[in-house]
Amino acid sequence: MFIDQFFIYVGVSEPTIDVGFGYATALEDGTVTLQCHATGIPEPNVAWSRDGRRIDGSVDNRMYVGDDGSLTITFVEKTDAGIYECSAYNGIGQTPSDTVELTVYCKILL
Repeated sequence: MFIDQFFIYVGVSEPTIDVGFGYATALEDGTVTLQCHATGIPEPNVAWSRDGRRIDGSVDNRMYVGDDGSLTITFVEKTDAGIYECSAYNGIGQTPSDTVELTVYCKILL
């Protein structure tokens, strides 16, 4: 007996992301982590950008994307305040994105 047909079903789903509340705060010279939880099958790759420029650590080594998709900024500066965009891609469907607004509070010396 020979089998001349077989089917393989592979579950796939386009990515979805969740950035939480969409805002974060940090103290100047501190450290902040912006969350971006991405799901999908296959597991999506997460990328962060600001002002249309991708953040990958090669331009500013104070910023790096973790394996969990979070963006960590160390030695936060006033100029880090602004809108950061998280996007997820896995080759299936649309590439969703969402934003997080970062507010930086300056140290006050008395």
